[in-house]
Amino acid sequence: MRIRILIALVCLSFLCLYTVRDARACEVIHVPGDVATVPEALVMAEAGDIIEVAMGRHKIRGRGIPLKAGVTLRCANAPFGACVLVETPQGVGDWRDAPVFRMEEAGEPFRMENITFKHWTLSDGPYQTISCPVIHVDGGRIEFLHCQWQDTYKQVVYFVSGSGLFDSCMFTSGRGFPASISFGGDELTMVDCGFYGNTWVMHDGLLRGSLVHLRSGHATLTGCLLNNNGPLSEVLVIARAAELVGDHACLSCNTAIWEAEVAGRAYMNCCEIQPSLWHVIDDGELVVIDPPSVTNKAMAVELASWSQVKALFD
Repeated sequence: MRIRILIALVCLSFLCLYTVRDARACEVIHVPGDVATVPEALVMAEAGDIIEVAMGRHKIRGRGIPLKAGVTLRCANAPFGACVLVETPQGVGDWRDAPVFRMEEAGEPFRMENITFKHWTLSDGPYQTISCPVIHVDGGRIEFLHCQWQDTYKQVVYFVSGSGLFDSCMFTSGRGFPASISFGGDELTMVDCGFYGNTWVMHDGLLRGSLVHLRSGHATLTGCLLNNNGPLSEVLVIARAAELVGDHACLSCNTAIWEAEVAGRAYMNCCEIQPSLWHVIDDGELVVIDPPSVTNKAMAVELASWSQVKALFD
């Protein structure tokens, strides 16, 4: 009898332990409410937690704020653009000398939903050669859904490695080379995103500007609109180690020297582009598939069927 009671107590202890752990994994942290600021919530959060941000403007101060695997930062039950994060100096003369947010953990994605970044311009500091992004990704996976960036300076997201998803996001009135995303990871997916009103900056003594710089890895651009940007030197930059597959994307009405510089490979299916404005260099390759309208075809442009291109990745 004593042995049965002991076994029952041990089982009850394990049950309580798992119940507490499961309850902790589903914690919702309210800002404000449980904590006063978004950085406090991000430091506190653990995998499985949801940070619920109230409508309004939230000041963000500091550097190196962790974005942890499995955490979700969201503005729920609110209109698009209702939750705004504003970069705020820590004192007089403060400028962004390091990334504000860092993603390094492998595991489940860190996720942002319906968050707006506005007036992130503190990277306009005394040393123009230093370009510290808003978000630095050095591993793991980060996902953005219905997020937007308005009035930014230099880079928004910089990937050293890892992977990323941008779904129904907007980048407007940014300035940089690139103004939005610099990717050097494994896989980048952009779906139904918009890029508008982004321009160039002074870079190494020259006016240079682009929207997305693909340094390595595989990227897909599906249903995205890159319109009415400029002046820019290039809209897209695709380095030798990078590969882009575009599907029903539109690059039009941009004031740019080149729509793209291609040293890697680009496969564009049903995309509104002008191949004559795609600067294919070195051993780069541009494949135009089912162009939606008659366009001028430049040298180094190969026409192929969509099934032929998809077969490359099977």
